Amino acid sequence: MLILFSLYLVLKERGLMVLTGCAHAGVINTVDYARHLTGINRVYAVMGGFHLSGEPFQGAREPTL
Repeated sequence: MLILFSLYLVLKERGLMVLTGCAHAGVINTVDYARHLTGINRVYAVMGGFHLSGEPFQGAREPTL
């Protein structure tokens, strides 16, 4: 069984903060879902495990550093 979790925080006058445990669903999908659930479009911060490791992500790592 795979359990995915994330925490959505609403920061007064700043927007939505998304904390992910494991972003296996995709960090963009996770943020979009948080925006959908909360009705808040402004994203202040996203933090967590994005799993940019291994051969499939080799080209994506350097541009994100």
